[in-house]
Amino acid sequence: MLLDSISAFEGFVVSNFKGTQLYGFIEDDRSDLENSQSSGLAKNKRIPLVISKENYLKDSQAFLSKLIENKIDKAIYSRVKKCRFEGDSKNLFQSLLKKYPKAFCYLIQSELLGNWAGASPENLIELNNNQGNTVALASTKRFDDSSSWGEKELSEQELVSDFIESTLEKNTISVKKSKRTELIAGPVKHLITRFSFECQMENLSQLLKDLHPTPAVSGFPREKALDLIQESENHSREIYAGMIGLISKNSVQLFVNLRCCKIVDDSAYLFLGGGFTKDSIPRDEWNETENKALTILSVMQNI
Repeated sequence: MLLDSISAFEGFVVSNFKGTQLYGFIEDDRSDLENSQSSGLAKNKRIPLVISKENYLKDSQAFLSKLIENKIDKAIYSRVKKCRFEGDSKNLFQSLLKKYPKAFCYLIQSELLGNWAGASPENLIELNNNQGNTVALASTKRFDDSSSWGEKELSEQELVSDFIESTLEKNTISVKKSKRTELIAGPVKHLITRFSFECQMENLSQLLKDLHPTPAVSGFPREKALDLIQESENHSREIYAGMIGLISKNSVQLFVNLRCCKIVDDSAYLFLGGGFTKDSIPRDEWNETENKALTILSVMQNI
């Protein structure tokens, strides 16, 4: 069902990228989730647009030029990768759970949204009895890369961290910030800063509105980055990089929908993004998206 507000709902929720459309699933809602599961296929079989590496390098260079021209500190340019997948979606979900026990793993089979699976490492908001946690997660390397993080990666993550800190200070109380460390997420690792805070449940909607989409999936300044994304990306992000998770009366567990794919017939379409700053090199960003794809691909290959 399409929700007007997140604050009065209890159940499983997912939003589109910008958070302007919020969908809820409840245990007794058979009209969407269960009916599509019984048929094995979703009615939403819209195929995402896939571009070649050659076109990605050309288009992302234009994206980078506009970023510099418009004095945008950071913006995320995403793409879609297609791979053959003839396995069972439920087996994929179970395999994701087994391989990534610390990630938020899910399977959606919905007539409205389509068939999606993912294993997100990025916590957006965790709230229990008004005690909250979130993270600033950005920058990516292979998990076995022992080299030092470069200035581009450090500044990219710092932008996200500063944005989240200022947003929390405006909307919550008792904000505490950890030191920056690394987080290994399957085949890649990221820079991460953790935050804890206090927030009343009735303030959740405003906090989410101000927080999402964070610079980790949009950019900074956010509105200018979102305009650049809208102008430059030829595919719809659909629910990629949207909010996803569980809501109850006294607790919230929401993640950013990353490391995900949409399954249509015998193919999986992986949604992958890279953070561009003025120092970005398009070929390096392509390689980053290829590394991120391994989260899903490494599981699919063993089903």
